[in-house]
Amino acid sequence: MKNLYSVIFLFLLLFSRIILAGDQKGSGADAVVCGDKVWLLDFYEQQIYLNDEPLNSTQNELEILGRVLKKAEHVWTDRIDMYRKQIVYFHQESRMVDHTELGDVTDTGNIDIRIPKECKLEQLILQKHIVFGTDKRFLINKNLWNKLSATHKAGAILHEIFYRELKLETSKPLRKLNAFVFKHLNESMPIIDFYQLMQDANFVWAYLYNIPIYLNSLDYKSIPLRARRVYPGKKIFTAGVGITSLEHMLESYNNGVPKFLFFRSYFWRMTNKYKIEACLEEEKCQISYFETGHIRSINNAFLIDLLTNKRSEKMIVYFDKETGEVDESNF
Repeated sequence: MKNLYSVIFLFLLLFSRIILAGDQKGSGADAVVCGDKVWLLDFYEQQIYLNDEPLNSTQNELEILGRVLKKAEHVWTDRIDMYRKQIVYFHQESRMVDHTELGDVTDTGNIDIRIPKECKLEQLILQKHIVFGTDKRFLINKNLWNKLSATHKAGAILHEIFYRELKLETSKPLRKLNAFVFKHLNESMPIIDFYQLMQDANFVWAYLYNIPIYLNSLDYKSIPLRARRVYPGKKIFTAGVGITSLEHMLESYNNGVPKFLFFRSYFWRMTNKYKIEACLEEEKCQISYFETGHIRSINNAFLIDLLTNKRSEKMIVYFDKETGEVDESNF
């Protein structure tokens, strides 16, 4: 009986520690405070958006984040819906608190810029890793939050959304990625730099205009871009491809979508009726795109009928712009 009581006691002790873990400090965004001026550390560190409202003074933080998602949707294809949902519910999952309730989270790591003596670094948001019952996931320093511009509020929210997905010892790689995305909101976004920063922040997946890329396999030290393996997504608009050499992103549409990609190595894509295989002999292959980013055609390809398993001769396969299915009118 004593042994039973001992087991129960140990169980309750362990369980209580798990419960209390929900109240332990997790991670969170920092702010640089200089008198009445407050900036998100991510932006201050990279010296961007230090004026009052450089993006659009008529937009609130949620509207600015909508623009961010639109800008990056060709890379975050599999995350867009999740990010939108988390943005919409961010304020519902948050509670405004006094500074004394936040304390400090030691996840900042090294800072790439010297903060002036008259300024200080303060905890802006605390994100709990474990949330129970009616607890709020995010605790926000009310005084600092009210002094932020809409742009910096948007950056703070995206910072927390990134942290919610990732496991990082410090927030430094996340801060650099966050600043990069906002910096290029009104200009062309260098795709290789984007992938590198996502990989540095421990993201596993990204997309290249409807082609899923396994980031941990990318080698950025050589041009052309190289990858050893890539896994397929689940939607019919995605493809599976082991890109060994992505050689060219030539002409682009005005929205940045490439008109053509040239690559070498095996490529496959599933639709409702066919499996498409291309570049079986490591020959040079070409993908062309619609302006929407959906794949328009693939050359050096074979069609396999999923019902009969019949295989076509080598051909150029065209896709329907709206459905993503094979355009059979071009046979």
